[in-house]
Amino acid sequence: MPDLTAIAATADQMAMGALAQLRARGLRCPDDVSVIGCNDIWPSRDTWPPLTTVHLPLAEAGRHALRLGIAALAGEVTRDHLPVHLVVRESTGPARR
Repeated sequence: MPDLTAIAATADQMAMGALAQLRARGLRCPDDVSVIGCNDIWPSRDTWPPLTTVHLPLAEAGRHALRLGIAALAGEVTRDHLPVHLVVRESTGPARR
C-alpha cells in the first residue's frame, strides 16, 4: 500500500467505514491517517475518534437546488453557493511523511 496520509470521503458513512478498516489494520487515526467525511450526520461526533466533516445543511441544500432549477428554467444564471463549513474534530491532524 502506498504511503497514505489522509482519506477524504464523500459521505460520513463512508468515512466511518474507513475508520473501521484503519483500526482493523492496526492503523491509528489521525496519527497514521487522517479521515474526513461530508454531511455532518449526528453519529459523526460519536465515532472514535470523533469525525472531522463538512457540514452540509441538507434542508437548505434542497431549497437551494429548487431555486437553481427554477432560475435555470427561466434562463437565469446564478452563482449562488450553499453555505457549508468545516467541523474540525479529532480524526484529522498534520500530514506525516
